[in-house]
Formats: sequence, C-alpha cells, structure tokens
Amino acid sequence: MTGLRPTNSISLPLLSVIIPAYNVAPYIRRCLDSVCGQSYPNLEIICVDDGSTDETFSILQEYAAKDSRIVLHHQNNAGQATARNWALDHAHGDFVIGADSDDYVALDCYEKAMHHMTDDVDMVIFPPHVIGHDHRRVDEVTKWFDSPFKGRFGLDGYTPSSLTNHVWNKIFRRSIIEKYHIRFPDGQWFEDIAFTLMYFSVIKWAYMMEEKLYYYLVRDASTSGLTLKKHKKLLGMFDVADFLYSFYKKNGLWKANLPQVERMLKYVSWAIDLVPQEQRQAALDICHRWIRKWKINKLFPQSWFTKKYYRPTKGEVILKKTKRLFYRESNGKLRICFLGIPVYKRTTKQGRIQCKLLGIRLR
Repeated sequence: MTGLRPTNSISLPLLSVIIPAYNVAPYIRRCLDSVCGQSYPNLEIICVDDGSTDETFSILQEYAAKDSRIVLHHQNNAGQATARNWALDHAHGDFVIGADSDDYVALDCYEKAMHHMTDDVDMVIFPPHVIGHDHRRVDEVTKWFDSPFKGRFGLDGYTPSSLTNHVWNKIFRRSIIEKYHIRFPDGQWFEDIAFTLMYFSVIKWAYMMEEKLYYYLVRDASTSGLTLKKHKKLLGMFDVADFLYSFYKKNGLWKANLPQVERMLKYVSWAIDLVPQEQRQAALDICHRWIRKWKINKLFPQSWFTKKYYRPTKGEVILKKTKRLFYRESNGKLRICFLGIPVYKRTTKQGRIQCKLLGIRLR
C-alpha cells in the first residue's frame, strides 16, 4: 500500500475518493488528473487495481509516487465490489464518494458538492454529463438521471424509485456507512444497487444539485456495455437482492422499505429476461426457489412479478382446490362452504347463529 493519510490541518472535512480500476490504461490518466486537480484539496484518493493485465497498475504507481494523497492497493481480479469494500475498510474520510476509472470529474466538482453537505444532510447528489460515440445510447442513459428533486429533500420508502443507484455522483457520510456496516456484495455485478438502497433506507435528508459536474463515459467495454454479452453474471441479481433483503431484515427496516423490496423485483425480472434461451429454464428454477425464500408470492400476491414467475407446488395446487370446497372468499372475507356450496349464516333475535345450506337449516 502506497501513500500517506492526508492531514486535516486545513479545517476542511476529509473526503475519501474510491477508484476501482481494471484494464483502463487508455482512460485512467484523465480520471486521475481530474481527481488530483480538484479545487477541494483535502482528499484521500484510494485506488484499487483489480488485477489489471495492461498498464493500469504501473500508471497508478506513477501517480501515487507524485501525490501523497493517493493510497494504492493491488488485488487479484475479484471485481469492483471487492475493490470498493477494501477501500471502505481502509478509508479515513469524514465523507466518501466513488469515481469510475474511465470517467472524469469537473475540477470544482467536490468543492461545490461539499458546500451542500451540511449537518442535516447525509447525501449530496449531482447529475452527470453523459458522453460517448453512440448518440442513441447517450440519450437513453441521460434520461436515467432525470429526477423530480431539487435542493434539499426528504427520503422515505418510495423516494429511491426516483434516484439512480450510482456511487460516483453521490457523497456519502462515512459514519453512517460504518454504523450500519454498509458494504457491496462481493463478486457481483450491480453491486451499487444494493449499496445505495441500503444507504437510502437509513437516512432522512439529501440534497440534489442541478449543475452537471461529472463526465460519465458510455462505452461497450464497461460493465453496463457488457451486460448484454456476459449472461452468466446476470443471475447474480438474485444474490444482490438477497444481500439487500438481509440488511433490511437485520436492521428492522423490512416493512418500511417494502416499496424497495418490490422495486428489486424489476431488476430481477430484467436480468431473467436477458438470459439466453438455453439458460432460461435454469434461471426460472432459481427464481422460483428465491420467491419462496422471501415469500414474495405472499408479500405481493397480485403483483405482475408473482403472476409472471411464481409456480405453485403440486401440494399448494391441491390445497388450493381443496379449500375451494370448504371456503370461498367474498369481499375480502372467507365464507364456509360445503363441497363448494356456500353455507349462509343468520343471527336470530335470540342472538343465536343459524347456518343454512340450500335453504336447509343446519343448526
């Protein structure tokens, strides 16, 4: 590990910038130049090389030798989640933000964002410029960042549906991350979904900036660009959902965040739909077991997800048909039946209950 912990002598809060890097030699200099050149000086820049096979690590070493704010770590290829978790475990900052190694940041980005990180705000968000050669994809990605929020706003179980899950355009308070031990699911794609939703669930106030201060590069070799090509990783969405749901259960946040539990169903469905046809049955089998594990069919019995993916067992089918012989639901209430024929109840003046079947009094 190279680099020294920055001092806080200039009375500004320390901001830890986490940069995982894997085979990004053509882009990493531009990224590092933009981060190292920030007008906000009190930075800790944690770079984690994820087993690069090109010149990425040597470039990182070059920059670490010139800038003592850079903390450099090399690991065998294990994915962005593991790299980011190492950085979180070794961060000293009062606040944390991510940066993708193929992107770059406006030189006054962190200074302007930190200005809004007041005592009653636990997250600052800024929108990005989306850049790339494919103008159609650039337009599509740009729309993802449309948000109804401006300035300071409160969060509840429904708010995150209007926010993106990226970690490079958000400043997080590290004390909250450590209090709840919020981490990324190791070895998974889409790890930022779980991380941001966990963080959203434990804070009350955030701030949305209007100025675009980050340059997000859309390219085919990025994780998002490869999503449609490396299908075997798509089913990791089940593990990401498990990671998030376990966090909710552990911290007593399950009921308050049921809208986010349901939101994850859209991500799971999206992953299943992208799996190749030859792997689809295996994906559906995994999905069926996963639905039963979290009782999704009971939580959301009428949802499109349950109707599309839930397959009742033979025992459940038999039980359901048997119940129809003796029970029938009417206006949300169960009515007793005999071989499917409703038994009607009537209270007499004496306060007794009479039951009738086809007009014949039973008692």
